[in-house]
Amino acid sequence: MPVMGGIGLISELQKSRRTKDTPVVLLTAVSTPDVTLRAIELGVKYRLTKPWEQGELDYVLEQAIGLKSGEPDASASRT
Repeated sequence: MPVMGGIGLISELQKSRRTKDTPVVLLTAVSTPDVTLRAIELGVKYRLTKPWEQGELDYVLEQAIGLKSGEPDASASRT
């Protein structure tokens, strides 16, 4: 990214009360241990290294959204 890297962006998201609990999926070409460790420290649960398969990305995104929702579907009928 031109202005800041992914780790910097994640760090900024963690500073805001509005975005600190947003699930993050890290899509990266970098697979060095220091970057991986820093991402884990910042709370990244999902990380894909380029190139990834579409099925992998779909699965990871579904899992990340599931982590965030954690609440019953509002459209489900209640009895």
